[in-house]
Amino acid sequence: GKNFDFFSGTQKPMLLIQGEIVFHGPCNIAHNYCIRISKDAKLEVQAYVFLGSSTRIVCIRDIKIGECTQFAFGCNIIDSNFHFLYDKRSMKVGNRDKKIVIGKNNWIGNSASIVGGCCTGDYFTVASNSLVNKDFSKSLEQNVMLAGVPARIVKNDIQRIFSLDKESELYHYFKQQNYPDSVWL
Repeated sequence: GKNFDFFSGTQKPMLLIQGEIVFHGPCNIAHNYCIRISKDAKLEVQAYVFLGSSTRIVCIRDIKIGECTQFAFGCNIIDSNFHFLYDKRSMKVGNRDKKIVIGKNNWIGNSASIVGGCCTGDYFTVASNSLVNKDFSKSLEQNVMLAGVPARIVKNDIQRIFSLDKESELYHYFKQQNYPDSVWL
């Protein structure tokens, strides 16, 4: 991919693939990425995905990223907590590895962590610095915003504007109007 990310650093990328990585079309990966696919694991990336600079992907089991999904800089996508934990009360050991499924047209804000067990529907927005560790794919809503640690649904019927032309138009409008809170489209 080409680097169009404004937040690139100077570190070199790292790629360690022992398992399988499948791209179903073009993908743009910015600088400083770290991608690790373990033996018998599979990372599946649909077309037109963007991974911002300093994004880390650790795939121990199974990660699927839907088409046209974009990750801002500094995101973590990790499907394992790397250690088994023993619950002394229930006398059970939980599975350390859980798959991740990210729907299409998601926008993942900077420094968000997407961890094992995360499933999103289509057109989801994840706020910056959020931790998504649950299955939200059963939500009856699209255009959902997730935020917090751990993430929860904070808003419905919201969607990022992906058009650079529309972004520029809105930027200039808000600047000329002395930065009001919102505008009708």
